[in-house]
Amino acid sequence: MPRAHRRPQTTTAGRLTAFTAAATLSLGLLGMGTAVAAPAPGPTLLTSSTATAVASTLDIRAQTGQWSLALGSIDASRNRLYIAVAYSPSQVVQVDLSSGVATLIPLGGSFAPVDTAVSPRDGTVYVSHNSGHEQGISVLDPAQTYTDASLPPVISSGLTGNPYLLDVGNDGRVYALHVNQHTISVIGASTSPDRLNVVQTLTDLNSHDGYMAIDNDRDRLYVVSPVSNTLTVIDTNAVPAAVLGVIPLATSPVGVGVNAQTGQVLITSSATNSVSWLTVANDQQSAVVTRTESLVALPTGASSTSQLQSISVRADGTTFVVANVYPSNQVRSQVTVIPPVVSAATPVTGITVGYGANGGILDPRAGGTLYVPNGSQGTVSEISDVTLSAYATTSELGSPSSMQASLTRSDARKITGFVEFADSSTAVLGSAPVDAAGSASVTLTAQPVGSRSFTASFTPLRGTRISATGSETTTTAASTTAFALSAASVIEGGSATATLTVTGNAGVGATGPYTFTTAAGDVLASGTLTDGKATATFQAPPAGTTSLVAHFAGDASYSASDSEAQNLVVTARVPDATTPTESGAVGGPARVSVSGFLPWEDVAVTLHSDPISLGTIKTDGIGSGTLTFVVPTVTPGSHRIVAVGVTSGRVTEVPFTVTPAVGTGSGSPAGGSESALASTGFELAANLWLCALLVLAGFGTVAVAARRTRSIR
Repeated sequence: MPRAHRRPQTTTAGRLTAFTAAATLSLGLLGMGTAVAAPAPGPTLLTSSTATAVASTLDIRAQTGQWSLALGSIDASRNRLYIAVAYSPSQVVQVDLSSGVATLIPLGGSFAPVDTAVSPRDGTVYVSHNSGHEQGISVLDPAQTYTDASLPPVISSGLTGNPYLLDVGNDGRVYALHVNQHTISVIGASTSPDRLNVVQTLTDLNSHDGYMAIDNDRDRLYVVSPVSNTLTVIDTNAVPAAVLGVIPLATSPVGVGVNAQTGQVLITSSATNSVSWLTVANDQQSAVVTRTESLVALPTGASSTSQLQSISVRADGTTFVVANVYPSNQVRSQVTVIPPVVSAATPVTGITVGYGANGGILDPRAGGTLYVPNGSQGTVSEISDVTLSAYATTSELGSPSSMQASLTRSDARKITGFVEFADSSTAVLGSAPVDAAGSASVTLTAQPVGSRSFTASFTPLRGTRISATGSETTTTAASTTAFALSAASVIEGGSATATLTVTGNAGVGATGPYTFTTAAGDVLASGTLTDGKATATFQAPPAGTTSLVAHFAGDASYSASDSEAQNLVVTARVPDATTPTESGAVGGPARVSVSGFLPWEDVAVTLHSDPISLGTIKTDGIGSGTLTFVVPTVTPGSHRIVAVGVTSGRVTEVPFTVTPAVGTGSGSPAGGSESALASTGFELAANLWLCALLVLAGFGTVAVAARRTRSIR
């Protein structure tokens, strides 16, 4: 990962300013509920917005008492940040990035540390001391604990001047730039026997008052000088390291950086307040400018002596340029953020940080946080991509509803602050702190059924306010439907009563429609609830055990629901048949009544034992009916009338005696005229009986049909 440097500017301590989030209005004052920290968002992500901003600030001075912070480096494998303390006594700050806890490591002496570098081989830390009489480079073992009685070793022999800026190559060799001597001292790798020795000196580098950046992806070290207006290219893979070329520059450079993805070299110019992207030729003797972007203008009150401090390029191509703004105890420093592609949608932006910024320290890991030591203040500004997400939440009527949002940093570290929530008319509904999980939520009093949008906003410590739109939806409340039967069993053809209740948490009684059915879906009763209750009386289903269910269709407050099934036992009636008289004469009228059959069932009636059909009875709603018939011509004597239900198969019978026709029988007198009269009289009587039977039969049929029709209605 490339690393860029600019000399730090050490000044007197500036005023310590407390950074706070934008003021917000407590929801409790609005009578809408209370603001609470939300659990991890479970609702659906609706929209999100991302901005590069100061996500947090490390207060080194509050933790250690030290404030004059210089340059530093990252140990990604140990999650540590090292920053040189440019003040006496000589110390370096070690920050545990997982906790934000800062500790001081003593280096000994009163010389002023300036820069740090970490070996990619084993995490050895190097600290340069830029002091005329105590020049040197401290070498720290990351596994050791140092005290005033046990200090880290210092390399001083072999150095050609005051070491200033430091970089470490892939092979572990350390490069120390001596800005006034035009030289670089090369120290042996921490894993080699020469770990405390200068193994090479690169001279005549035109590096006066210069800066350098290393590209370990391509084994190149770049050194620029604003005095000679040159870019020197050094091969860090060669042993010894070798100068490959010196490239003249059109403008006076005040900083250098490298894009690790493309290999391009970036140069800043104070004269034009811009940064340019250079593609170095293969012979390392020339470079072509492929892109130039203007930096954000310095803030009001900035002195002309303000200086650009460093260039850092994140893996996604985002470029950060740190400017130390003077007077550093009165005007905040500034970081220009240049997106990979500049457009109207993604412009160049500026972020103010603390006072006396001494460059940027870019974390090479995912997220690429830029740590900016504020040398006049004793703080470190953490610049990261901050994403605010708003969610679509759902609650039931009668239950509290909520608006939810979350805040995340691109480096996955914790973020603090408040999220403000406003409705569609921009009226503030409340604010909530961001909890440890990065979430914030405002709980509202119960809302009516429907959907409402809201805007969640976050104002970072430094940077652009970001907003995202979410929604809160209140649905009808869940309902519970239940019923109780008046009896667990009824007789076939009878009726049953069910009492229905529908309950829920909407705060009102249910009023929607219901149906009461068999499990097969046959509707037994229907109606409308009143205050969550209803009573339904229905005719019992056919004999047997029937599973019954109550269905609530829902209303404006409650959603639909079904009850649990209950069984109703319907006891079948015992089929029976009766006759008004136990006998009937051949050709004469007779009547038979049946009961205990299915409602509206056809019952076939026959005279046995020939058998002879007497007709069909259509039962009424309780399974009963009557048939009037003419006694057929059969042998007089004992017979049976048998009734069989066509649908149910139920069978019943009744004894019936057939007697001879009226006016006939053995012993009747002989004689033609008497016989004719008797016959005539019999025939006349039979015909009269038949007519009467037909009339009665027709009347009975109409009566049965009328009864059925009335029942169906």
